Amino acid sequence: MNVGFLGFNNKIYTEQNFFEKLSEYYQLIKRESPNAKLLEQIAFALVIESTKGKFKKIPETYNHRVLSTRESDDNFEFDTKNIHFITKFKPWKKLEKNIIKWAIFNNGSHIYLYRNLWLDYASKIEGFEIFCMEKPLTVKQLVGMEMHVVRCFNEKLTH
Repeated sequence: MNVGFLGFNNKIYTEQNFFEKLSEYYQLIKRESPNAKLLEQIAFALVIESTKGKFKKIPETYNHRVLSTRESDDNFEFDTKNIHFITKFKPWKKLEKNIIKWAIFNNGSHIYLYRNLWLDYASKIEGFEIFCMEKPLTVKQLVGMEMHVVRCFNEKLTH
């Protein structure tokens, strides 16, 4: 299920047949609108709506999307508890210049910084290197990346 960040009470989830309702809505949408995209998210929204406000909305800090920005304080700190990589760009995949260019043209010029942040945290987990060969960029690489970003921005501005 792809709905960003989800926390739930398993007892209530089971008592209210949440999964069955989700499955019913999903099948209904699939049958009635077979070309619809993000079926699971539409079905999930319908289930949430059917609870008539019994679900609490969590703060945006738990579902920070990589194509959005957030205010930072005077020390450039910001409160994010979960980064949602909603694009084809994933932090555990090899970083390529064409991905950065795509991100810039889609208002995500900072996406490589989120990747670095994610890799910095994830690489501290014992055994991480078994699953992911990517490493956070060095300061020198970040400077080189910023130069590439500036060139891409200039290209975007001239088109």
